[in-house]
Amino acid sequence: MLSGDSMSSKQQIFSKPLSYVDLPAPTFITANFSYVKYSPDESAAEQQLSASARGASLRNVVISWEPVVGSSDHEDAVDLKKLMNNVKLIHREGDIAHTAASTFSIQDDAKLRVRSTIKRSAQLRGIVGNDTDIALKLSSALSGAVDPSTLQVTLSERRSAGVMVHAPRRQAAGSLVRGVAISFIVSDHFVGDVVKSGASSNSAGPLQSMPTGNVFTLWQSAIRRKRPAASSVDFESVIVPTSYFETAVKSSTIRNLLGYVVERSEASTGSSEIVGVTSRSAVSFIDHRVKYGSRYVYAVRAIYEVEVPSLLVGRGEQVIAKVLIASRASNLVAIDCLESYPPKPPADVEFVWDGQRQQLIIFWTFPKNSTQDVTRFQVFRRRSLTEPFMLMKELDFDETLLPMPRSESVLPVNVRRTTYPQLSFVDPDFGQRSRYIYALGCVDAHGFVSGYSTQYEVSFDQFRGNIRIDVVSRESAPRSYPNLYVGNGKKFTHDTIVRSGMKKMDLVFDPEYLRVTDANGADMKILRTLAEGAEYVLMMIDTDRAEQAALRVQVDDLRSVKAG
Repeated sequence: MLSGDSMSSKQQIFSKPLSYVDLPAPTFITANFSYVKYSPDESAAEQQLSASARGASLRNVVISWEPVVGSSDHEDAVDLKKLMNNVKLIHREGDIAHTAASTFSIQDDAKLRVRSTIKRSAQLRGIVGNDTDIALKLSSALSGAVDPSTLQVTLSERRSAGVMVHAPRRQAAGSLVRGVAISFIVSDHFVGDVVKSGASSNSAGPLQSMPTGNVFTLWQSAIRRKRPAASSVDFESVIVPTSYFETAVKSSTIRNLLGYVVERSEASTGSSEIVGVTSRSAVSFIDHRVKYGSRYVYAVRAIYEVEVPSLLVGRGEQVIAKVLIASRASNLVAIDCLESYPPKPPADVEFVWDGQRQQLIIFWTFPKNSTQDVTRFQVFRRRSLTEPFMLMKELDFDETLLPMPRSESVLPVNVRRTTYPQLSFVDPDFGQRSRYIYALGCVDAHGFVSGYSTQYEVSFDQFRGNIRIDVVSRESAPRSYPNLYVGNGKKFTHDTIVRSGMKKMDLVFDPEYLRVTDANGADMKILRTLAEGAEYVLMMIDTDRAEQAALRVQVDDLRSVKAG
């Protein structure tokens, strides 16, 4: 008899035997998303491909793992097709336990706990500041026992608890501390108390990251299953074998590794399913049925054929049953199905003067882009290098069913919607006295923008009766720095003042002019003083720590005789 003192009902329950199986599971799971080619429905529907068409996959996730070694008592030939047909007969380790126990699998994100420990260690030593400050000072306090870069990487980790993406084993940063997946069995009578105690504890225990809402639902379901009187079902594990044979009962259990199953759940829906079955020699699986923009969580289980002594239900005959049992789940790995490569700008830009219509026509071609995800072209124009580019027109031919959010906002008046890619544009403002600098850009289906194309200055030559075209800048200048690659020896950005290790600064105010007037002789009030409420700001930036400080300066006019 076990006393249920920890339960609110104060009832007593019978002690029950617990059957369980402990089978080796695969380890070091990794996942990588590959984006091959654009399709309009990529965010709305999963990709459906036959086995023969998988070479034309538009996107996929490759799941890799370290296989189980030395886990079979004998190496029988495995029929993979037969295994796939019997997927519904696979039992999990927890299924072998009787019906009054529940199996949990949680994953503790060790990085978050290490980060918390490092910060507490710094607080005890009176070390404060940002992550870089703490890493440098704590490493110094520990006499260099821990490399400051390792501390900084761990402190800056911001992954959510419960799910962790493992880096490849060869990668130094990020793989120093790995998440640990834990599976355990708890009697249904105590599930609620255990989880409630762990979730409410002030300590950073692993149960704090468990989804307590789902656990209490499971607990209530378990309590409903509980019978007021003892039943044989409470003491037995009922399983469905793939086959059985009559023989002398053996005292030992024989296991044989057959292969692996890959399980996947989608973060947005919470649904879980088996997406793949592989042979026992496999170390990876490619999931082709993925939606762009979704987050998936993968786990891998090893599948064993286990021969166990059993009794036939209703007949009582002793037999050896062959049962398919899946090991506990590997560590979880989460992957976001997103690409992060911006497109290149349009190529082969050409300007043509239509003398009959007195119009400037701009032509271009698609950039080299293997993913073929360009869905918009943009035409920019400015009068000189000292002015920013203005968007003249965005040519939108996007057919994506669920468009991705964009980082830039374009006025509707500047957008022209087309049903096909338009590779030309007419500038209605260009005339025989015009001089403009033109550039083009691309926007892909995922909201990423290209840099500027090659920039051209276009003017009209009155003597030749045709346009004159001069190259101003090569392609790929960033949107925020259009003059980055402008030549002719001119500098369009000024170097900032860079000094380090200084503790004192002398600020000298030495204007070239005390008074600046316009064409009519009126003071333009460029140089202003304290009497006029003027204030100057000197920005100081620490590039190592990504911090900045503003030094506010006021200038007072102390001259006894002021210039007129």
